[in-house]
Amino acid sequence: MKEKNYYTIMLIVVLALSVVVLLNVQRTSKGFSEVYFENLTVPDYIVPNETYTLVFVIESHEVAPTKYNFEVYVEDKLIKQGEITLEPEKQIEVPFEVKISEVRYKKMTLSRQSTTYYIDASVLLAGNQLNFQNLPVNFSDSFLYFYTDKNNLTFILNASKNLSITSTNVVDHEEETIQFSLRKIDENEYKLTMSYSRIKYISEPVNIRILVKSSKGKVYQLGASIEVEGEK
Repeated sequence: MKEKNYYTIMLIVVLALSVVVLLNVQRTSKGFSEVYFENLTVPDYIVPNETYTLVFVIESHEVAPTKYNFEVYVEDKLIKQGEITLEPEKQIEVPFEVKISEVRYKKMTLSRQSTTYYIDASVLLAGNQLNFQNLPVNFSDSFLYFYTDKNNLTFILNASKNLSITSTNVVDHEEETIQFSLRKIDENEYKLTMSYSRIKYISEPVNIRILVKSSKGKVYQLGASIEVEGEK
């Protein structure tokens, strides 16, 4: 009988300790929050001058009512801010609008090359104006010469003064530039530089940043980089 009572007392003690441990875990739990985009509202790309409504979610798993302050930035410009309070296990969807009117572009160099020729003035041949690749340049005030090397490569030359010719052509968002630069070194020699570059203009993405601060002293940051449709 005494042995049975002993085991009964031990069982009660173990159960009591279990309850104490469980309550202690609940009391010391700090809780947490989540901040994330509602993915269905985030577009694959943005078309200039169109308005998009995006949504982010604040979700509370804190152990007590929690206050949240939020700020929404588009390209580092504050477009929306506010304050909300959530009960534990509650969430809220926060919408905001994005509209881009000016697109920023960056240059991507596809190719670049430069060739320099040193030409003996004694081999220059007098001739008429030569329209090289239909460059839109007015040479009415220049005394023109042309020079042809052994590979039948022909240039416009000006034997009276330095000359610089630039031709730029834009096709399919790519810019091709050809530049001829003629410099007289002395009475017997000229320096001719021919440069070529091919550049593509690519639109830079729109950067979105969301900052959320809770009354628990926690800070949450959310970001997105969305491509812009079209090229320059």
